[in-house]
Amino acid sequence: MEKVFAIYDSIRSSEKLNYLAVGFTTYLIDIFFYILLVNLVNIDAVNSSIISFIISTLISYVLTIRYVFTSSGRKKRFTLPLYIVTTALGVLITKLILEYLTVGLGVHYLISKNISIVFIVLFNYFVRKFFIFRKNSEILTDMTE
Repeated sequence: MEKVFAIYDSIRSSEKLNYLAVGFTTYLIDIFFYILLVNLVNIDAVNSSIISFIISTLISYVLTIRYVFTSSGRKKRFTLPLYIVTTALGVLITKLILEYLTVGLGVHYLISKNISIVFIVLFNYFVRKFFIFRKNSEILTDMTE
């Protein structure tokens, strides 16, 4: 039984699994608000997308600092703007990937979307882990070099 608890603890504390869980949760929140705003509040699709994006980004930030990168060396007032900029950059990259694959190469839009999701998940993880939410020791090492 102790082995079962040890495996559970290692899975629960896994940064990468937590990152995927937060990402999936954020995705669901984004889609929920997008559908709600378009269908119930009657806001057009573009503005609904922007509003749902802002809501899901803020929730993602809170979940990320709580469950994924819990011991960042940066103060939260510095990480939120960096987080938002990184997320906006991810949206721009997604748009470029979708336009290139779907419009430029004629790849089906769902295949293009899934390719962009994989790329952006990896991009966001590495940027956030190694730039935004670096640990104190990593920041101090950079400052002394």
